[in-house]
Amino acid sequence: MLPFIETKKKSMVNFSGELAALIPGHNKAIDITQENGSSYIDDFEGSQSAIDIRTINNWVLASVPQGQPDLFPEASLYNDINYGKNRAKFSWYVIDPLFHSRTSSLTPSHIKGSAFQDNHLMRQVLVDEVFPNKQLGTGQLTNIPVFDISYYPKERGPYNFDVESNNYSSGIDPSSGELNDPETRWGGIMRTLTTNDFEAANIEFIQFWVMDPFNEDSENSSGGEFYFNLGNCFRGFVKRWQKGI
Repeated sequence: MLPFIETKKKSMVNFSGELAALIPGHNKAIDITQENGSSYIDDFEGSQSAIDIRTINNWVLASVPQGQPDLFPEASLYNDINYGKNRAKFSWYVIDPLFHSRTSSLTPSHIKGSAFQDNHLMRQVLVDEVFPNKQLGTGQLTNIPVFDISYYPKERGPYNFDVESNNYSSGIDPSSGELNDPETRWGGIMRTLTTNDFEAANIEFIQFWVMDPFNEDSENSSGGEFYFNLGNCFRGFVKRWQKGI
């Protein structure tokens, strides 16, 4: 029956299709006549997927953030010694849990029971401090692994060749070697994210907890600014003035 085609063999036509439907009903475990059975309520624990960015080995020293000339005018410079002159000392690390233990024989004696283990800048953070109503299962960690950052706005950072003040920096104090105008300095780190399509992965926000910058162990007296930049790379940096550091 096909035009311009002649054949002596039998022709066959295959057709397939799929159908999806939602048919409401009830669990077979529920006996309608006896009005008993089992019912389950989803706690939605698996409804949220997270990308943990606390691994220190994945972070590297940040380049000067682009596209913010009011904060980083030197970012437009290339192959120029002024490029890194506002970079202050910045470090990131994880304190070995050994130094937090109060019972281990491996903990150095001068650390065990000392002010180090009670200092908010260095001490262990327990789960029930942040989540007082959370119930831990057998074998779960009682402490929260934290991402530690230290920032010293008066100290020269890597690739900072600042000496005399110019249009991009305030120079250094020749008597002490410290950076002038530490409130204008910055430090930062950056890392890559393998998930590059946030919309397709349904990633909506960055969630983090930060220690109170004005606790009794801190010398910070005026606060500071903390930025997250999302672009070709993920860059976190802090610009903060800490009195006495």
